[in-house]
Amino acid sequence: MIYFIPAWYNQRRTWYFNSRPWSQEQKLVRFDDISSHFERFSSAGEKCQLIVNNYEPQLRYFMHRLEILERNFINVFDIIQDLNTIKKEQGQVDFYTQFPWPEGIEFINTPFSVLGYLNGKLYAQIEFGDSGQLFWITIFENNLPSLRYIFDDRGFISSKLVYDQSGKYHYQDYYNGEEEWQIREFFPPYGNHVEVAEEARERFLKSRYETMTDLVFEVERLILDQNDEPDDIIFLAEDDRHTGPILEMKSRKKVIYSFFQGRNSHDISPEVQQHLQNVDSVIANSESLRKSLQEYTNVPVKKIPLFDARLDLGKSRQMKELIVYFRLDGLRKSSYQAVFNAILRYMKENKLVYLRIISFESNVQEQQSIRKQLTEIFEASDDKCLVLTEEDTHNSENSLQATEGKSRVQLIFMTAADDIIKLLNDCRVIIDGADDADLYTHIAAISAGIPQINRFPSEFVTHEQNGYIAETPEGIYDGLDYFLSEMTNWNRALTDSIQKTLQYSNSNLLADLMEGL
Repeated sequence: MIYFIPAWYNQRRTWYFNSRPWSQEQKLVRFDDISSHFERFSSAGEKCQLIVNNYEPQLRYFMHRLEILERNFINVFDIIQDLNTIKKEQGQVDFYTQFPWPEGIEFINTPFSVLGYLNGKLYAQIEFGDSGQLFWITIFENNLPSLRYIFDDRGFISSKLVYDQSGKYHYQDYYNGEEEWQIREFFPPYGNHVEVAEEARERFLKSRYETMTDLVFEVERLILDQNDEPDDIIFLAEDDRHTGPILEMKSRKKVIYSFFQGRNSHDISPEVQQHLQNVDSVIANSESLRKSLQEYTNVPVKKIPLFDARLDLGKSRQMKELIVYFRLDGLRKSSYQAVFNAILRYMKENKLVYLRIISFESNVQEQQSIRKQLTEIFEASDDKCLVLTEEDTHNSENSLQATEGKSRVQLIFMTAADDIIKLLNDCRVIIDGADDADLYTHIAAISAGIPQINRFPSEFVTHEQNGYIAETPEGIYDGLDYFLSEMTNWNRALTDSIQKTLQYSNSNLLADLMEGL
């Protein structure tokens, strides 16, 4: 068995979930080293299990995006809450109207949530996930939150968060499928401990835990101890919140220690240096990170770049329209005018070019500022086909049809990182004008065979091969002309991307990783 342990932790509450209602800012990591390698090993027919340590009631939606089947993962909190045998039909609430509301409540739909009023006062706010599923219901007293019911994506109440009279966290009850609390977690100043319900104590070693961390690792040890064969492997994401305890409980299992540039820095802490002495293999997804790690271990550190198997080569070659994906985040506003003037100049010369400006900015005021500045830039072009239009993420997949015959420029504010996959399906070129180019955009471009235009070179992008290095705004114009004026250079970039992915194909990767284990 190969166990994969990711580090999908909440920055403020380690063992809590990262998912948010669709209207709120999302934590955008949907793809990392663990999800990539899990897919590779699973596709090769290896016996794999993903262990998710944190509380994630929307886990099945998350795994569906990563195309991971439910039978191939286990959640520590499903065991804590006694949910391993829960069935969808046991769910109690699939839609908010099924919730036990008080008599006389009135509902008002808003763009972001549903509000419930009782006797003219705010009583409840109902919020939803990306797919319209019930996410949580917050109950108010005197305009302060008093209770929050958090829903499992299988259709039942997963936990209840109780607030004190000042609207701050008091404690949280975690339920089984029958809405019976199994554990109760307290928050400062009321404590930091976890109490186990009397009816659930036979499943745990203690009736009280000083921290949630103690309980999580007790359950994780049970999972890992179920099988302890010499050929078992733990594929462990480096993270100081779990690495030490997991290395202590690994028993006879071999450990592949995985570092990811999107999560780990090049500064190797003393703790990581110690961990490097207690693992069997080390991998990193970039050459610079590999070199940093190799200084602290005699175990060979292997460079294994990541590619997203959910992406394919798309359909852009079959289309006459040339769609350009522009990543706005990270580009300084002071550069907007020069960068977009260069793109506009090329779009005026090539009428087949369509521009999608993509941003994950969630702050409404900042969105308005971006919209205003871009509108002024594109209106100055004095071309009705080059004025700024806007699409929401729910319409973005068919956005080209929506603008055909009208404007060729779209601004899209996205709420889910997975929508990138849809947008890249018909994209011909990617532009990332940020000083620090986005790692996932790099991965997506190579995986989908799409050339990219960046400000600075990197180990992922080679000038005039799979990309174009544009150090100035005029360089962006040159890059567009290089890839869009005719197909020769674009085909060369496609071939280069395919060769990169084949170099790290599943069979080559597995043989390389298993060597010496």
